[in-house]
Amino acid sequence: MFLIKKNFLSLLIIFTFLFGIGLSFPQATIAADGSGTCALSPSQVIENTDTTLTFVFTVAETMDGGSITIEIPGGWSVPQSSSGTAGYTVGTSTGTIGTLTFSSQTITVPITTLASAQTITVVYGSGGSNSSARVPSTVGRGGSYPISVSSKVSVGGTLTAISSLPSIEVVARPEIDSTAPVTTLITPSDEEIIRTSNYIITGTAIDSGGSTPAWVKVGINDVWYEADVVGQSFSTWEYQWLDIFEGTYIIKTKSADWIGNNEVPGEGITITVNFEDEDEQIEYEESEQEQGASDEEIAETELIRELQLQIIALQEQIIEVLTRLINLLQI
Repeated sequence: MFLIKKNFLSLLIIFTFLFGIGLSFPQATIAADGSGTCALSPSQVIENTDTTLTFVFTVAETMDGGSITIEIPGGWSVPQSSSGTAGYTVGTSTGTIGTLTFSSQTITVPITTLASAQTITVVYGSGGSNSSARVPSTVGRGGSYPISVSSKVSVGGTLTAISSLPSIEVVARPEIDSTAPVTTLITPSDEEIIRTSNYIITGTAIDSGGSTPAWVKVGINDVWYEADVVGQSFSTWEYQWLDIFEGTYIIKTKSADWIGNNEVPGEGITITVNFEDEDEQIEYEESEQEQGASDEEIAETELIRELQLQIIALQEQIIEVLTRLINLLQI
């Protein structure tokens, strides 16, 4: 009898100990309906094109059962499970999920178990080509278009929209641009003489093809340098030409737009760098002017001398004529 009581007491102590340990184990926290976050890429698509959207849903806390739903905008390709067909959609997870189901524009991902921070990845338009999702030109154009994403944490839960919905922007299809930008030099001008060792080359770039210049380069004796943007989209630009040596240089410019149209540079302009002292240059010019004035005076003197000689010759002719007249009268 004593042995039975002793064994019972031992079992009671062991049970109490184990029960106490069990109570001390941390319990998983169940997430609330509408919890979790969802990232979407890309964030922008072009109207009337085929695309692929990737949704990544991240669990806030443990989800046992339940599901998430993603609503694709009306007018887009209907999401479905047939490979090779527009709107083909697949799902994967770092936890355990069931088979995706589809109803009209709604994608449903059933959840078996997901721990905190685990993810579900849903790819709409998976595989590209014929499986891509078609974006119409009439839905969401011109602004941000929200995508409805909801979650519930258990079978008996209620699908509730998550607090921060992903969005996508549908933009107009750009016109085909086959025209390259055109660059023009403002300074320096052709045959200009530069007398400083540092100089700012400036110019403009215009793209009439509907795109905008992506860059401008300045060629100095066929060595090309990146110009700095001044006006929006390189409408005006400049290049700081530093540590210049004396000599003759050919300066060219070129640009390219974001579409990839490249400008073919022209012949460029020719400039001369000459560090001759400005005062010396002024003296030289004044000397040239003085020399020019002396030449004029010499020319005038020679003209006067020539006129004098002509007058003397004319006088001699008159005297000769008078002498003959006198002789005739005497006869």
